[in-house]
Amino acid sequence: MRVPVAVREGFLILALGALLAGSFPGQAEGQVSRRRWDTVKFSRTLGSLSYVEKRVHAASTHGVTAIYRGDDRVATISAYDRGLAEVPADLTAGIVRDELAQSCRDLESGLRDGTFRTVVLRDSSQVTVRLPWREMEFLRATYDLELAETPTEPAKRVTTHIFLTVMDGVFARERYTHPAEAADPMEVQKAMADFAGILALRYLGDDWSTVDDFRRAEPVVRRIAQWLVDDLRYPPDELRAQAAAYAATWITRNPYLQAPVDTGHLALAMKDGDCECEDYVEIMYIIGCGLHKMDEPGASPVAARLAGMEFALDAQARLAATGGKLTGCAALTPLISARKSGTLAAMLEE
Repeated sequence: MRVPVAVREGFLILALGALLAGSFPGQAEGQVSRRRWDTVKFSRTLGSLSYVEKRVHAASTHGVTAIYRGDDRVATISAYDRGLAEVPADLTAGIVRDELAQSCRDLESGLRDGTFRTVVLRDSSQVTVRLPWREMEFLRATYDLELAETPTEPAKRVTTHIFLTVMDGVFARERYTHPAEAADPMEVQKAMADFAGILALRYLGDDWSTVDDFRRAEPVVRRIAQWLVDDLRYPPDELRAQAAAYAATWITRNPYLQAPVDTGHLALAMKDGDCECEDYVEIMYIIGCGLHKMDEPGASPVAARLAGMEFALDAQARLAATGGKLTGCAALTPLISARKSGTLAAMLEE
C-alpha cells in the first residue's frame, strides 16, 4: 500500500500543530520581558506571499518581525510584548487598544520623516474572522497612503491594513500593503483570514484517541474540506497544506469511516505524465473519499474511490478554469479521458 501523502515527506513536510514554531517564547509569571525572539520561526508562505527574511529587533520589547512579498504586495508579521510579562487576551483591554493606537502612530510617523506624502485613516474597528475550525478576534485599522517619490521609484498610492491580536501573552500584528487601485474588499478579507489561519493552526491538534474524539472532529473536517474547495490554491500555501494534512490524517486514521485511501492506483494512472501535481491530486482524492464515506457510510470501496477521484478532478478543473498551475497537466490526461468515457471506475480498479 502506498503511504498516504498526508503522512509522508514531500507535499506536506510540516508536522500538524502550530504556528510560528509552536507558541511564542514564554517566561515565568511576573518576570520582566526576556523572551528569546530569535527562536521564533515563521511560516514559509502567507497566502500568496512568500517569506523573505526575519528580523530580531535590537530592543527586546520590539520582538521579531518577518517580511513577506509577492505581486506588488508586502506584509510584515510582528510578535512583541512592549516589555510586558503578559499581555491580556481581551482585545477590549485598554493596553491592547492603546497598542493599536501606537501602531497607527508608528505608521503615521512616515508623514513626518518624508516616507509618505499623505496619510489618511479610512476606518478602525474590531472584527471576527471565522475559520473552519476557530474564530479569531482582531483590532483593525485601514490607511490610504501616498508614498513619496524616491530616486528609483515614482510617487504612488497604496493601502495599508493593520491587524492586531494577542497570542500566548504577546502582541501579534500584521501590516498588509497593496496598490490602492487594487482595493478589493475580498482581498483584504482573505489577507486577514490567512493571518488568522496561520495563528490558529496550533488548534488543529491530531489528538484523537477514541471513536468519540473522531466523531467530535468530523464537522471540522467537513468545513475544512469545503473551504479548500471554495478557495483553491496551487501550489497550496502553508496554511492550506497543513489544514489539508489535518483532514487527510483524520480520514486515514478514522476507525469508523474505513475510507479506501490506498493511492497506489493513482500513481499507476498518472505514470505517463508529469507528476508534479501528483501529491496535490492524492490528498484531494483522500479528502473526497472521506467525504463520500461520511455521506454514504455503507458505500463500497469502488464507489468511494470513484467519488474521491471525481472530487480531485473537479478541484483541478476549477483551478484550470482560472489559469491555475495545474492547467493542462499531462499527468491527469488519462484520468480526465477515462472520466469522460465513463471508464474511470474501471481504471481505478486496475
